[in-house]
Amino acid sequence: MGNKLSRRITDGLKRMALLLLLALTVAACAKSADKRIMIQPDVRLTAEAPRIAVGDDKLLRVSTRINNGNSYAVKAYITVEWSDGQGQKVDSLIGTRAPLAVPSYGSEDFSITAPRPDIIGFRIRIESRE
Repeated sequence: MGNKLSRRITDGLKRMALLLLLALTVAACAKSADKRIMIQPDVRLTAEAPRIAVGDDKLLRVSTRINNGNSYAVKAYITVEWSDGQGQKVDSLIGTRAPLAVPSYGSEDFSITAPRPDIIGFRIRIESRE
C-alpha cells in the first residue's frame, strides 16, 4: 500500500515539474506578442507591440519600445528586414544591424523609416551582442 502511494506521489511530482517546465518555456518565448518582432531567447528583453504609421511621403514608419526588467543593463543588436508588396525582401542600409543598449529596469524607444514607399512589411530582430 505504501509503495503505491509513494509511486503516485512521485508520478504527480514529475507531472507538475513537466508542466512547470513547459510554462516557463512558453513564457520565455513570449517576449513579444507580435510575430514581426523576434527576440533571441538568451536576450532578456521584451518588446511592446509596434506602432505603425505612413507619412505624407508614403514611407512606412515603425516604432516600438524595448523593455528591460533586469537589474543590469542589456546590450544587443537590432536589425530590421523590409519587404515589398510581393513579399520580397528589400535590401537596405537602413536595415543593417545596429547596437542597442537598454539600462537596468529601463526601456529604449526604437523608431525607423522604410527606405522606399513600396515597402509594406517589416520584421525586427533583436540578438545578443555577446
